[in-house]
Amino acid sequence: MRDYRVYVCEKCGQEFPNDHDGCEEHENGHIRPDNYALWDNGSYQPDSRYPAFIRIPMADGTEAMYQYDSSLPAQKNSSPAIGSSQES
Repeated sequence: MRDYRVYVCEKCGQEFPNDHDGCEEHENGHIRPDNYALWDNGSYQPDSRYPAFIRIPMADGTEAMYQYDSSLPAQKNSSPAIGSSQES
């Protein structure tokens, strides 16, 4: 009998058959946010209730920028947003 394991990146879901070290190296390659504090950086537009973009400081000293595309209804029974007052 042969042992077959699949290691899965906890951040993106990529699978690594029988390759623990490769999976670990891949997973550690994902750059994490340095913090989740967001601030108003002047990206609001006159015709929108939401900022056009947000910037998030990352652990490697860069900033990731995300652009607003659309809004979705809140999901019931989902985890609270990071930094919300509901977070414990």
